[in-house]
Amino acid sequence: MRWFNALPSGAELASRLYRQVDKAATSLILNLAEGYGRTWESDRLRFFETAESSAVKAAAYLDLCVAKAELEIEQREPGMDILTRIVLMLRALYGSSSG
Repeated sequence: MRWFNALPSGAELASRLYRQVDKAATSLILNLAEGYGRTWESDRLRFFETAESSAVKAAAYLDLCVAKAELEIEQREPGMDILTRIVLMLRALYGSSSG
């Protein structure tokens, strides 16, 4: 999640939308950690589902940042790539846990 912490040039922490990206990314990381720490499969899946939801929310906020001209589309792409890979990873975990 280094991209989120590096703050792409042009993005400002004072931006309400970018703060929401940061908040969603933080929630994503914390829910992944919490899920991996759970021994009950149902608990683990619940945290992974919340992490996926946070990733999707962060992506939506990145789109809003571009729409509001707070980020250039080229600045958004690395974050979207990271979020896409995380969502795919989480969905693979669901498949291996539910079968």
